[in-house]
Amino acid sequence: LEGRFYSTSCRIFIGESEYTVTATTVTDQNGNTPEDITAWKGNDGARVCGVTWLSYDPSVLEAAGAMKTVFAEFIIPNYNPPKLYGAVSMEDEVTEGLRLTEKTFPSYQMVYLSPDYNSDFLEDGSAHIKFHGSTIIEVLMSEPQECIILHADEMRIMNAVVTQIVDFVNYGFDLQRTFFYICHDGGFQANELYEVRIDFAVDTIRKNYYQYGLYFKPCTSGSDKNCWYTQGESTLMRNVYPCFDEPKFKAPTASAIAPPPEGYSVLYNMPVDHPDEYGNLVFKETPEMSAYLFALAITDYVSLQSPVREDTAVWCSQEDMDKGRAEYSANVGARVIDFYEKYFDVKDR
Repeated sequence: LEGRFYSTSCRIFIGESEYTVTATTVTDQNGNTPEDITAWKGNDGARVCGVTWLSYDPSVLEAAGAMKTVFAEFIIPNYNPPKLYGAVSMEDEVTEGLRLTEKTFPSYQMVYLSPDYNSDFLEDGSAHIKFHGSTIIEVLMSEPQECIILHADEMRIMNAVVTQIVDFVNYGFDLQRTFFYICHDGGFQANELYEVRIDFAVDTIRKNYYQYGLYFKPCTSGSDKNCWYTQGESTLMRNVYPCFDEPKFKAPTASAIAPPPEGYSVLYNMPVDHPDEYGNLVFKETPEMSAYLFALAITDYVSLQSPVREDTAVWCSQEDMDKGRAEYSANVGARVIDFYEKYFDVKDR
C-alpha cells in the first residue's frame, strides 16, 4: 500500500495481530520479530509501507482471524486519512467475491478528466500514459453499510471525501479485485443520499497491450501526433475513473474534459453544453447508462455531415476525408441507424 505520509513507521493490523513496520523491520505487539513476515522490499521509511509473507499457512491465518483473504489495517501517523485498508488474497487466482454488493448503488456521476497531452511512447514502444481527474458520485444504500465499495484500478487516489461526513473517512484497496473502499466508523445509513468526491491520478507505463481505459495512440499510421480514446468494455472503465463498473449499475453521467490541444476536437456520448471559465469542455448529461458505455475521443479528425440525418456525422482523418472515404459511412451508416431505431422502437433521438 502506498500513501503520502511522512513517518518512519506505520502500524498494520491483520486479524487480531498488530505489527509495527519500518523500512527494514517488522515487530509484533509483543516486540518480537515474526519468522514468516518481513518488511516489504519497497518500503522507504517515508512514503511506502508494507509487509511480505514468506510462507502461507492457512491454519496460522485462521488463528489470526483471517482466511483466504487477509484484510490489513494500516495506521499511519500524520496522514489524512489516518487509516488505510488493504486486502490481499492468498489464492493463486481470485475467483470469489468479485461482484459489488447490490445494496449500494450510484444515482448520478460527474467526471472530470485532464489528459497529459505530452504523454508519448518510450524508446521500447511502451506507452507512458498520464492523466488526472476527479469524480463526484451520488450514492444510495438499501441497507446500512460500513463501507462504500466501488471500482478503481491502475490509479492513485489523491483524496476521497463524503460531503455528509464531517470527520475523516478511511479508505483502502483490494488490488486483486480492483475494489476501492471508503469506510466510516459510524457507517452509512440506508435511504440517505451521500455525495462522494474522489481525486485521482494515473501515471503508468503499459507495454504490449495498452489500448484500454483511457489511452493514446498515433492519430494516423506513422503520425507523430497522438490522439486519445477510451475503451471501457468489458470491465475497463475502472482504469479511467473510480466508478461502479458493472453493467447492472446505471446512472446519468455528466462530464468535463480539459481543453484539448489546438486543432483537436473532443467527442463524447453527448454534445458539448458549454466551455467553463477554465476552458474545460462541459458536456450535456447522459441518460442512465452503465459505466463501460462512457465513450471519449480527443482527435485531430474532421467531420462530414450525413445527408440523411441532421444529428449524424462521420469523423475521420483529413487524408481519409480527401479520398472520399467518409461519404459512404455518412450515407449508409445513417440509414442503418434509422433501420435499428424503427426495429427497436427507439423514439428519442
